Amino acid sequence: MRALLVICCLLFVHALFAQQIVAEVGRNTCSFDYADSEGNALKDLYPQAHLSFALGYRGSLGERFHYTGQLLFNHYGSEAAVPELATRLVWDMEYLGLGLAMDGELFRKKGIILLLRAAAEPQFMLKGTQTINEQLYDLKGVEQFDKPFLFLRGGAGMNYCADERTVITLRYMYGRGLPMGSSSDGESLDLVTSTVSLGLLWNLGRCRYCRGMRLQ
Repeated sequence: MRALLVICCLLFVHALFAQQIVAEVGRNTCSFDYADSEGNALKDLYPQAHLSFALGYRGSLGERFHYTGQLLFNHYGSEAAVPELATRLVWDMEYLGLGLAMDGELFRKKGIILLLRAAAEPQFMLKGTQTINEQLYDLKGVEQFDKPFLFLRGGAGMNYCADERTVITLRYMYGRGLPMGSSSDGESLDLVTSTVSLGLLWNLGRCRYCRGMRLQ
């Protein structure tokens, strides 16, 4: 965990001096895909929506391909109802992680760029709670939540070059968080997410990317 925190700090510092800085805020909807040791799924699960944040840098791999490295903060949650037991369960977790995304441009027209994106994001839980009928329990040390998750996401987006230094970004990403490591009790938990985000990409100095887009 300490090593990951060091990497996060280095990524943040690097972003401050990168040619293109990315900042995004999003609405993140999360649902659970849970099965017990016998393979039985938990029914009556409902997603919850929370905020997500990202800060990073963007680089070029060619004329139409780019990569983005980011420091991520995601707030996840879900709830369930067990009518036969008159029980309501609510999960609330906050995760910190790193992200590497690859973009491929599909269309360009006068500063508007449509693209596809794929991303991989290892994340670990900062804190988490489970509420059972108004009773609050800490999720730290609970195996299904406390281990790191690897999120694999795919989606599409749009960039708009507002000027030669500023790009407005819009993304939709769908993904699944897979636990990193096997479960000792045979239970399984995946986090299924859907995220819509709005962001800004700043160029430190005039960028040929933005200038070229606006002149087309």
